[in-house]
Parts: sequence; C-alpha cells; structure tokens
Amino acid sequence: MRFKILITLCLFFTAFSVYDIAPNPISANGIYTVENCEIRMESEIVKVDLFPEKSIVNCVFEMKNYGPTTSLEVGFPVMDFDYWNFGGYSEMDKANFKIKVDSKFLSKEDIKVPKELDSVYQQFMTVLGLEKEHKRKIDSTYQSHNVKHRKNGSLIFPKDLKKREMQKAIDSIHNFYWDNGLTTDLISKFHDLTKNGKFPWYVWDVNFKENETKTIIVKYELPSGLFGKNKFRYFKYILNTGAGWYKDIGKVEIILHLIDFSLNDVEDISPKGYTINKSKKTINWTFKNLEPTEKDDIYVQYATPKDKRIYNKVTQKRKRQLRRVDKSNGK
Repeated sequence: MRFKILITLCLFFTAFSVYDIAPNPISANGIYTVENCEIRMESEIVKVDLFPEKSIVNCVFEMKNYGPTTSLEVGFPVMDFDYWNFGGYSEMDKANFKIKVDSKFLSKEDIKVPKELDSVYQQFMTVLGLEKEHKRKIDSTYQSHNVKHRKNGSLIFPKDLKKREMQKAIDSIHNFYWDNGLTTDLISKFHDLTKNGKFPWYVWDVNFKENETKTIIVKYELPSGLFGKNKFRYFKYILNTGAGWYKDIGKVEIILHLIDFSLNDVEDISPKGYTINKSKKTINWTFKNLEPTEKDDIYVQYATPKDKRIYNKVTQKRKRQLRRVDKSNGK
C-alpha cells in the first residue's frame, strides 16, 4: 500500500480545480437507528440559518416508545464538515455536534461509534496519531538544521545547510509514514460499513420506558454545498433517513432562514409544497404522517452576486487563456 493512497489523492485533486464542483457533496441529516424498535418519530422540526457560505442546523426530534422498555443506539449517517474530506473519522468529529436528550447535554464520552466500526475507528485514530508524530518529526528535523518557516508556509534555508544530511533524515521519516499511514483499504472498509446507512457514523444510547416520550435536540454547522463549477451553492437536508423509525413521522417542519443573501438569489427549490415569507426571508415545508423517501429531501440552490462575479471573472480568465493557447497553435 506504500504510496497507493498518495497516488489516489493526486489523481483526485487533479480531477478538480477552482472551476469545478467541490467533492463530497455536503448534506445535513436527521437521526436514525438500524435496530428494530417501536419508537415513532412524532415530530421533526428543523430550523436552519442559511448563510451564503454555511448553514447552522437546529433539529428537534420528539420520539415516543409504543413498545416495551428498551435501550437502543441513535445516530447519524456520515456527514462531511469540509469539502476535501475522503471519509472516515477524525478527532474533531464529535466537537461538531451539540446533542441534548431531554435535559441532558451529551459529552464526547457519551458519543461513540457502533461496535461494528470500532476496529475501523481505532485504525483511523492510529493513523491520526502517526500524522501528528510525522509532522512533529519533520518540524524537529528542520529546526535542528536551522530551517525557518515563513508565514506563507515556505522555507528559509541557511547558507551552511547540510542538505544531503537533512534530506536523508526527512526521507527516512516520510518512508516510515507512508508505510504506516492511511490506505485506500481502510477508506474502502469504512465506506463499505457505512454505505446506505448499514451502520451509523456516530451513535449514543437512549433509554425509553414503555409509552415514554423523549426530546432529542441536535445542533451542528456545515459549509454550503458547491455545485455547477462553484457558481451555485446549495443546502440539502436528507429526510429519508427518518424512514427507519416505527410507522410514519407524525409531523415534519423545515424552516430555512436566509441570512446575508436574498430570495432573489435562489435558483431552485424542492420538493414542491413549500411556502415563502418574503418579509422574514424564510422557506417553509410542513408534512404530516410522512413516510419519507428521497423525493422528500430538502434542496435549495442559490447563487449570490459575489459568487456570480467570481465565477464570471474566473470564466473570462479561462477563456482568455484558451484563446492564447489556440493562437499559439495557429488556430
């Protein structure tokens, strides 16, 4: 596997540029479980503050147990909190969520991974530890050879630098890292286990007494999705994961509040059945007794004036470059 992941990353990054759609489409998600239960989602209320470059998502789920006393794992599908994310686990994942069950806020210790993914999780944590160690050793090597870092990240080499000696030490560190670092096998294993909701990404335990109703509140922040060679941004909320709960969802309400851009900047909205409040700059959906499918997933696409200006500027620059190439080729 040595250098295999490096080759994959290089090919991946080469395939995208500032003109293209960002990888790992960003989407917000609701909670779900893969366990059989008689717990119904009585209501799902999602309030979103939608900015040009991010969304702040507040979800309130009212859950009622129609069966006997039970304990189960509730969790999320995989979500991306940055564009260039290849999937897996990171040390900061849990910090992205604020979760409250009734009156109790969950700690990082309360949030865990399903037992089926624990081995994969531990492998990712090992890799992350190696990445930190790799960086520390490289920095230490530079420091021992009096190499300085500029603010922009470039290096300043001293005149008396023993380049061959330093490079030998750096190569040794790199070789160890690539022999023990992230592999495509590990990424594939993670995706195989989490694909199509086979297992949640992170979970927490919730105990229900017979006929008990609990309120689960979740808050997180995501970057806006990028689409159409970065001209358009979008927000997407996946409702269909709620289909795994007992029966249908009693009531669903989605409220998107546009901040720092206007309804005139919105290019596309789905599904149908929404209402718009122009004075409040909100887009609302309300569903009752919903058995959610993909067609019910929320999608809003928009292009701010700033995005359009940047897109047009980059497009014009690319056209000029192509004309120069054509001219040099005698076309």
